[in-house]
Parts: sequence; structure tokens; C-alpha cells
Amino acid sequence: AFLVIRIRSVSPALVAPGIAVLNIITPPICRSIVGYEIHPDEGDRGLSLYTKMTLFRWVNTALILSMVVPFTHSLGNHDDDLLPQVTQVFFAEILSSPLTCVADLGGHFNRHFIAPRAKTQEEVNACFSG
Repeated sequence: AFLVIRIRSVSPALVAPGIAVLNIITPPICRSIVGYEIHPDEGDRGLSLYTKMTLFRWVNTALILSMVVPFTHSLGNHDDDLLPQVTQVFFAEILSSPLTCVADLGGHFNRHFIAPRAKTQEEVNACFSG
């Protein structure tokens, strides 16, 4: 919330991309948190991961935006009011999720940086697995 408030003080137009970036970095953070937890089976691990990711993304998208925008600016049509901000967040999410999947940054890193430096063929093959 503090990061979004700081971004909004710089420029209201940067709030939507900021929230989209927060929603992109949330899954790896949630995976690392779930990695420290003890679960009896994979179903409970998956449920815990799903709950955390859903809660964090919902808070990032809905609650923080409603906390950042003053109540008197809820129904206005200016760029710094709530409804245009929600529209911008939805548009940023529509673009950022598919572009992140298509970019496949982790796969490119494995194929172009890790695989050429691998010592054995098994390590190279592991870099190309999906």
C-alpha cells in the first residue's frame, strides 16, 4: 500500500502499471512463503498457495486502490478518480499477464545463460525442460 501511495504521489497514471507489477511479482513471493510451510500433502500445499496468491492479488488490485483514492473522488471522471484508475488497472492486467507468459524470462535465462555454462549433458537437458 505504501508503494502505491508513493507512486500515486508521483503520477496517478503510474498506479495501474505499479499494481500490475506487484501482481506479477506476487506469485514467486507466495511460492517462497509456501516453501517454508509444512503441509501433509500436495493438495494442502496447492490450497495454501492459491489462497495466498488470491488474497495478495485481491488486496493489491481492489483494497489498495480504494484506500489510495479519497472517497470524494470515487465516482468522478478525472484521471486520478477511482473509476478511471480501476479501468487502467484492468487494462494493465489484461496486457501484463499474457505478455509475461509470452516473454518467458525464466526459460530464456535457462536456455541462453545457464545451459551454455552447464558441465554435463544432463544439466543442459534440464535447462530445456518445461
